[in-house]
Amino acid sequence: MTHLLNFVTWNVQGLGHVIKRKKVLTFLKRQKIDIALLQETRLSDLEHSKLKRDWVGQVYFSSHSQNKRGTAILIKRNIPFTLLHDVRDPEGRFILIKGLIFGRPFTILNVYAPNTDSPNFISQIVLLFNQHCDGFGFMGGDFNCIHNARLDKSSSAPVSNPRASSTLKGLCMDSGLIDVWRTLNPNTKDYSFFSHPHNSYSRLDYFFTPKHFLYSVQSCLIGPITISDHAPVYLQCDLISDIPRTPSWKYNTSLLNDDSSCAFVRKSLSQYWADNSLSPVSPAIIWDAAKATMRGQLISYCSFRKKTLEKNRRFLESEVVRLEQTHKQSSTPENFKALIAARTKLNIEYTNHARKLLLYTKQNYYEFGNRSSRLLAHQLKKQISERSITAIKMDKGEVTYDPSTINKTFRDFYKSLYSAGQCDPDGAAYLNNISLPSITEEDLSSLDAAFSPNEVWAAIQSMPNGKSPGPDGFPVEFFKKFWPEIQPIFLPALNHIKCDGIPPSWRSASISLLLKKDKNPLNCTSYRPISLLNVDYKIAAKVLARRLEKILPKLIHPDQAGFVKSRYGTDNVRRALNIVQYLNQHKDPAVIISLDAEKAFDRVEWPFLFSVLERVGLGPNFINLIKSFYSNPTATVNTNGLLSESFPIRRGCRQGCPLSPLLFTLFIEPLAVTIRTNPDILGVRVSDTNHVISLFADDVLLYLTNPSISIPAVCRSIAKFGTLSGYKINMDKSIACPFNIPQAEVPHSTFQISKKGFRYLGIFITPVLDDLFSTNYAPLIQRIKSDLTRWSTLPTSLLGRVNTIKMNVLPRLNYLFQNLPCYLPPSFFKSLNSEISRFIWNNKHQRIKFSTLTKSKQLGGLSLPNIQFYYWCSQLRIFEFRFCKAGVGA
Repeated sequence: MTHLLNFVTWNVQGLGHVIKRKKVLTFLKRQKIDIALLQETRLSDLEHSKLKRDWVGQVYFSSHSQNKRGTAILIKRNIPFTLLHDVRDPEGRFILIKGLIFGRPFTILNVYAPNTDSPNFISQIVLLFNQHCDGFGFMGGDFNCIHNARLDKSSSAPVSNPRASSTLKGLCMDSGLIDVWRTLNPNTKDYSFFSHPHNSYSRLDYFFTPKHFLYSVQSCLIGPITISDHAPVYLQCDLISDIPRTPSWKYNTSLLNDDSSCAFVRKSLSQYWADNSLSPVSPAIIWDAAKATMRGQLISYCSFRKKTLEKNRRFLESEVVRLEQTHKQSSTPENFKALIAARTKLNIEYTNHARKLLLYTKQNYYEFGNRSSRLLAHQLKKQISERSITAIKMDKGEVTYDPSTINKTFRDFYKSLYSAGQCDPDGAAYLNNISLPSITEEDLSSLDAAFSPNEVWAAIQSMPNGKSPGPDGFPVEFFKKFWPEIQPIFLPALNHIKCDGIPPSWRSASISLLLKKDKNPLNCTSYRPISLLNVDYKIAAKVLARRLEKILPKLIHPDQAGFVKSRYGTDNVRRALNIVQYLNQHKDPAVIISLDAEKAFDRVEWPFLFSVLERVGLGPNFINLIKSFYSNPTATVNTNGLLSESFPIRRGCRQGCPLSPLLFTLFIEPLAVTIRTNPDILGVRVSDTNHVISLFADDVLLYLTNPSISIPAVCRSIAKFGTLSGYKINMDKSIACPFNIPQAEVPHSTFQISKKGFRYLGIFITPVLDDLFSTNYAPLIQRIKSDLTRWSTLPTSLLGRVNTIKMNVLPRLNYLFQNLPCYLPPSFFKSLNSEISRFIWNNKHQRIKFSTLTKSKQLGGLSLPNIQFYYWCSQLRIFEFRFCKAGVGA
């Protein structure tokens, strides 16, 4: 199997108008272009960002200061291109990019040559390409001169720009560059430009490549002249062999806005239920068959719909091609008139299609573009999260760029990770020796109740939109839209699982990989595995999770703040800071240890987890239902659009399952109890409270005195727990911070010693509280300033900029406000407001006072956040919590 990349070079004759821009981008998408070289864009630097829409993932460009000329290279989202270097012409005549595609060096030079005789320019760009192209590459664009005087023009008039033509031909010959189209069509006459004043055709648009790369070229074609006065020139090449991609189906959520499509789905679901409501087979089988039936019908419906729309378009395109060939052979007025009429009809079709797409786009931007939404969030990201993995380090340390090998490497890694470990099976005896609370009969009956329609609908409504579906391809939006038709089919299947458990088809998952922040992308361990589960599975898990979370506070000690209702990470951070302050005031020798668990969720051994569930009294019915979720599940790994072979899952809590965080808090609770009740582990006593441990899911803090005794006891407790549960501490990343202990007396341990502090839940906790500002606020302010400078170039409206502050800047500051007891003087907010104001007005004169912008819209403002007010409210919340409620910790 070969992997083909589709290139195009095209002089688009301006993209300033929104309709023209949409027509061009839609045309390129329909032609399945992977990399487009566009000339004469006539856009500014700021306006070029408008090309990064729909299928376009990367845009590289050069602009002219007066919105003339302009060149741009558009790269499709799923093409894993990594930029290493670029060269931009300040006059907007060329843009060169150099980087890697699937690990191979790749260079593209996009050229828009002057329409005057400019041999120096031709010499400059050919030499530039040769200087930078040390691997695979192309030089393409509108060169405004012909390469072959006999074949590249229809008239017998003298050659225009003869010196440029001669220079191009000579330098290409000397440099070993070939004209791809001419090499494949040595004696054919075809043209890419028609001159109305001269009534003649010429070929001015080219692809050049080094001779030794011609083997990779599959085809090179000149398209019809339609949207622009130049024809697009297409190039298809086999960049890398053997790059398989796994076909998959996903329901297109844009169809939810189409009335005819929705009517089709409703009719199909209703008809299916009418035909199968009395079937004697299992409700789960009826539901699975319903999904398969709907999937097939939707594929047929969408295919027919697309073919109908494309049929007329293809007919018009073929007419334009036929009439162009006729006009090239006989340039009579009648032929030209017929050609113009056909082009007009085709352009009207393109325009209507573009208007339809643009209508939805404008509506989408009106509804979401200037609000704190997913759309604006994606626009503001410094780098779009790349799902493409271009290279990975294998077991022996060798780096591979081959997509199939990358996929196999990840599959082997996760197959090994999710294989059951060699653990002590006697978890029940361990749990019987510690004190764990149990639930009441009333709580147990609520867990075992049948799934009610209202409960299931509430669970569906609580699930967020915009998430990738599981292997069956149906997203949660589909369930929300068609729930009245889905309910009679799905609800019996859901209640049936209480008897027969989760069907095998529900338990399969596709693992999607997200690169962790500041991690080496070459290591498999640097990626977070997200299980894309079927929505029916997630609905069942969500209903159980909503039941379990109500009783979880009765089972989990207040030391655990993660995923327990009415408990927050702020509680743990403030508790740690209070203990630090106490140690500094009383000079008690102590050590605070921040534990880093290695793949905590992925290493959960199921036998121990089930033993914990039994020990806290969740009952056989509920536990058996949980066990069915973990009965022989399978997964595949998705890398670069390729799905691996399926492999079994034997341990771990799936990240992506609504039940996983709640089950993990139960799983780790015995460790917390063991440490808390061990007489050899001495905590920090403040008044009548002995502080030993704080947890936020798997993020653990230990507060220890008498460390020479306490630390070995902690290590023994963790080791014992690990032999039963699979839990493992990463000693290289676990930090021990000593307090009031002389250097010579700091106990030697396997933990890393840090006297500067440690990071916990995103906060850097320092031994001296006066350093909290410099280690937390100062770096954040610098990042905010850098972000505001970068965002100022984005084409965002005034309202959009205000909401950018709400969405991105305010939450980051609020997190510190809520967690840190730092005094911030008025000068801090004055300086910050100045930076925000410069961003709001794009470094121009302020037209509305800052204080007016912060007023509500009812009072004539734009509800711009008053950062100082949020700071005051955060501090008052701590006072209210401390003096009006029973708090947690010191």
